Amino acid sequence: MSDKNKPSENMAKNNTEKTVHVVSKESAQQHVQEAEQLAQSAKDAAVEADKQDAQKIAQAWLDASALTATNRDFDAHFNLISEKVRVTGVPGFESISYDDWARASKKDFEDKVLDSVSYEGLKMSAHNDKQIMFKTLESIFVNDGTKKTQGVEILIALEDDGVWRVIQERVMTGNEIRHVGLM
Repeated sequence: MSDKNKPSENMAKNNTEKTVHVVSKESAQQHVQEAEQLAQSAKDAAVEADKQDAQKIAQAWLDASALTATNRDFDAHFNLISEKVRVTGVPGFESISYDDWARASKKDFEDKVLDSVSYEGLKMSAHNDKQIMFKTLESIFVNDGTKKTQGVEILIALEDDGVWRVIQERVMTGNEIRHVGLM
């Protein structure tokens, strides 16, 4: 018998052996489906982790905003607000700019008009690596004992210096607040 007719000797000489698994078409399809399900689960987990990260950033921003306003720390509070900000939905105003908001807040902080600010509920709307949009219920407590509660839609953006700042805020209508489940 020639060398090429002796497979076991040739394999031994090359020190390689190949194993072939024979599977049915159904078994192969099942393995493919399991792999697809595993890949989808991994993708879903990554999306959920990304959403949770965005939610943590939004909550941290809300906490910082409430704390700095309550402490009447103007500089720290306005470090959370972009100079590009526009506030809409405030009755009697088409929009409020950074300068208008800063001027009114500085006076309120100095005159100690504001007692505290709090946020309740966080409904995520959309996010990407640089922006997060969410809705929340804002309560502003004034030192005369009055309280103003309003739904707000907030868009924060990661600015070039690495700080998340509000770039857009919109006061929501009562129907909107109820529709999104904040009241």
